[in-house]
Amino acid sequence: DPSLVMPPFQSRKYQPPEQLEEVVRAAVERVTGTPSGPDWQETQLAEGQRFRLLCELAQELKHMVPNSQLHQTRSPGELLRFYQQPVDADPFAFQELAHSKLPPNIRINWGYNGKGGEGM
Repeated sequence: DPSLVMPPFQSRKYQPPEQLEEVVRAAVERVTGTPSGPDWQETQLAEGQRFRLLCELAQELKHMVPNSQLHQTRSPGELLRFYQQPVDADPFAFQELAHSKLPPNIRINWGYNGKGGEGM
């Protein structure tokens, strides 16, 4: 049954790289198309630029800003502060539970067949 195949465990742990400030600054320059000045951390971004910057940094650093914190990351400086924080604990307890040895009476279905209320 394909719905019982467990997806691979994806850790959400994150350790900021040593050259983080340069990575963020370069991404800001790519997104805005202009060289950054001494106050680059306070650069005002249009909504499209902010979205592109969030996407670029998430891909490059392999770490995304969670939806619950998007409102706190409006400027490059706020993004830099977010990415400076290491994440040691994996907040996805469900994945951890799923990869542990479960009692025989507990079964996790990984797939969803989309049939809603049929058969009820």
